[in-house]
Amino acid sequence: MLSTLEQIAARSIHISTKPPPRSLAETKLILAALQKFGEVVTFRNLRYDTTNTSASKNSTTVVIFDSAASATQATESSPLLVALPPQTQTQIQNLNLNLNSSPTHLTCYIAPSHHNHESALKRNPFYTRFELDQSSAIYRDLVENTGIPRPELADVPTARKEFLPMNDRKRAHYSTVRMGGGSLMGLYRDGAARAERRKGGLHGREGEGEEVFEGGNGNEKGKAKKVG
Repeated sequence: MLSTLEQIAARSIHISTKPPPRSLAETKLILAALQKFGEVVTFRNLRYDTTNTSASKNSTTVVIFDSAASATQATESSPLLVALPPQTQTQIQNLNLNLNSSPTHLTCYIAPSHHNHESALKRNPFYTRFELDQSSAIYRDLVENTGIPRPELADVPTARKEFLPMNDRKRAHYSTVRMGGGSLMGLYRDGAARAERRKGGLHGREGEGEEVFEGGNGNEKGKAKKVG
């Protein structure tokens, strides 16, 4: 049986587009063309990937399909031509293009992807441990007025997260998993179970009525201990 990373690799493709898409509308045309082969679960432009040093990084995209068969069909279709709709004179002027040089289609060269998704995930500053901004008005509103089951779910995006070395992230991650917080769904289920027990009057002593989670991969199995 293939590992999770091997399954992702089998469903991934690498796309180099000539000329590069100039707008979100043109990028959406590429996505629409790929969706003819199957459901696209990830569509990521590597333009802003800090490790991408390619001179043509503006034209590079990594795509993950929901099945390996869809990825194979997309690869076999290379080069894939994506027709561009006719542009008005105003659009051409806004893009500083010459009418005669305006492209009529995009050419997508598709190949199997060797992108390291696990490494890219761990480089993300939002990966693993994070600090709650409890001074935020949004945080206070979510906690006080919406009945959110766990305060961690009220964390809001900030302009910049504090960077932590990888060793510190790993230690924090292992500690979080041991405490049953291996995923957001795990935190949600834990908080929802606690709230349900409070409604039923099952307070008990410290440690009783706790939900026990197995693992931290998003497939937690929770079981509440009944307080006698």
